[in-house]
Amino acid sequence: MRTKSPSAADRFFAVTWISFLAFMLSAFIPVLVVPGLPYSEGEHTLFLRVMAYVTPCLLATTVVAGIAGVFTYLAKGQ
Repeated sequence: MRTKSPSAADRFFAVTWISFLAFMLSAFIPVLVVPGLPYSEGEHTLFLRVMAYVTPCLLATTVVAGIAGVFTYLAKGQ
């Protein structure tokens, strides 16, 4: 069985989702860098506390968007 090659619109759609996922994952970089930054103890603790709430939300958004993107991409191919 032969499958058709993806159209330019499908390729653009896939690249858009990959870029979005890469952007969302880049939000985790501050969590890795923060311990080396020269914050006072109070600011450092506050920043980590905020990131402790933000990071799981970003991760959940990334996972849901990725799954939705994959299913939408597969549905477009049908």
